[in-house]
Amino acid sequence: MFGRILRSLLLFAAFVPSAGAQDLPWLEVTTPHFAGTDIPQDESRGAALLERAARDGLPEAEFQMGERTYGDGGNREHYVAAYVWYLLAQRGGFEQSQAKAAILAAEMSPEQMSEAQRRLDNWTTPSAK
Repeated sequence: MFGRILRSLLLFAAFVPSAGAQDLPWLEVTTPHFAGTDIPQDESRGAALLERAARDGLPEAEFQMGERTYGDGGNREHYVAAYVWYLLAQRGGFEQSQAKAAILAAEMSPEQMSEAQRRLDNWTTPSAK
């Protein structure tokens, strides 16, 4: 019972505008949605919460976004987005992302690399605005 109450409070906090993702245990908020733990499984809600944490600049969330994007059926169209997420995580000090970015870079065309660089150059987190 207490676990459900705590999860409800965390989920509510995730949508309070004054609460930044850095103030929240994002993994505790997203995992139940992906796994259906104590709440109905909802991939789209979990993905939205994960993306919010990543866009707020949390390196592990950025890495997980890269994993989810790259793992999306090996679709080459997603390579640029996944590569950007991995590099953002790497910038934030998440070491595992370096190897993933290198593997993905080897599969990307020069045009895709150029597009990824353009996106990185234009990237701003909410704290930088």
